[in-house]
Amino acid sequence: MRRAATIVLLAVPLAAAGCAGQQTTSVDSTKDFSGAEKQVATTIEQLQSSTKDRDGSRICRDLLTAKLQQSIAAHAGARGCAQAVKDAIRDTDQVDLIVKKIELSGSTARATVAEETSKDRTRTRTVLLEKQGPRWRISELPAA
Repeated sequence: MRRAATIVLLAVPLAAAGCAGQQTTSVDSTKDFSGAEKQVATTIEQLQSSTKDRDGSRICRDLLTAKLQQSIAAHAGARGCAQAVKDAIRDTDQVDLIVKKIELSGSTARATVAEETSKDRTRTRTVLLEKQGPRWRISELPAA
């Protein structure tokens, strides 16, 4: 069960080390991109807003690939993907996700994302995405 929590926490890039209730200032990084890159950045922005709204259903249904949903659900047992994500984000702090760079290769993308947990604390992570139909979906999450 501990591994399921780890996987779900990775699905929602939130800082566990910050202070409870810490607020961040949201930055719209989609404006820095156009075309397919903007669509990728939009998926990351939607992850941030869905996390802020504690909307595990939207994260699983709209933002993750079916394979990643299944992986989270398999580790979450009867709770399933949406409830596991919702449970994981319930008591965690928010961060700002700022898309710094996007590399496209056919139907896959690699987004370099800065997670700003406070004015003094930032870490950079890489999120992999796949184009499925008209949408870009998160296919792989960074290691903790």
